[in-house]
Amino acid sequence: MSRLIYIIFISIFFLEGCKSPLEKFIFSPLTTQELDKIVKDDVSFLTTYSLIESKSNQIFSGIDSTRFKGITYLRLHNYIKEISNKKNNSIITSNARSEWTERYNRYNNQVDSVIVGWEKFISASSPDSLASIRYLGYKTEKIRVKNKITNNIRLQFKIKSLKQNIDSITAIYALLDSASINIPDSIKTDCTFKLEYKRRVRDSIITSVIFNPTDSHINTDSLIENNQFFIGTSVESVYSDNICYNKDTIRNMVPQNVLTLIDNKENSTQTFFDETIYRDLIIREQINPNFLSQEAYVKNSLENYHKNLDTLVYNYINYNQL
Repeated sequence: MSRLIYIIFISIFFLEGCKSPLEKFIFSPLTTQELDKIVKDDVSFLTTYSLIESKSNQIFSGIDSTRFKGITYLRLHNYIKEISNKKNNSIITSNARSEWTERYNRYNNQVDSVIVGWEKFISASSPDSLASIRYLGYKTEKIRVKNKITNNIRLQFKIKSLKQNIDSITAIYALLDSASINIPDSIKTDCTFKLEYKRRVRDSIITSVIFNPTDSHINTDSLIENNQFFIGTSVESVYSDNICYNKDTIRNMVPQNVLTLIDNKENSTQTFFDETIYRDLIIREQINPNFLSQEAYVKNSLENYHKNLDTLVYNYINYNQL
């Protein structure tokens, strides 16, 4: 009987001695010799061991250590090698992108419709779509100033409502180098003059202002004499039905992400501009609040794959992040 016990004891001792240190549970420290032996066979184990050391500083409670006690070094190491497999991850990523395209890509057409709708709104609400102002000509008036006869120039303009009654209008006019209806964008601000008409316009009216430039370099008499007196106009703002329509107020009505895309389309000089970010935000804000970007969808797919491989090890690796 004692011989049988001895044989069993020797057998257990022999089997334990032949057992790989990788079969030990992660809460059982490896000796220096064991670690050296494992790394000699597989240097990538150092990454796994570093993770274990990091987690051992986070997992203090007995409850949590008991929760993960079934994980061996080998189980954890194999899991890390699997989730680090570039080929597998590439396949999952490719499949996820295809799934995303099938599920969500239709929203891009809807975003295009949203943008077009707001572009039409901006165009339809612009001051020059609600009213027009046209320069008709000028009249000279002789007036006495300090016992000196001088000429006043009175400019005539026709203001016309184009869509609805106008309560007031603000426009600018400028002296131009050549005959033109509108003021070029390049003209300097200090070369323009403001015209305000604060009465209701149901159809059209004719109004006049005295042209009295403060710039001493402008010789109106010479310009008139040489037939070089040209006036251009531009509608700046229109007030109608208690709403002020100007460039700023109209832009404030447009959702910010839509406005960013419209501005980029009009000024496509930005080298680094990722419109996908703004299109995704528009989808989430105006079409589907549960929408996932392609990047988020791929990330979720990879996370689900990693979790399904081994839930216990996944939870261990992501401890304090779940």
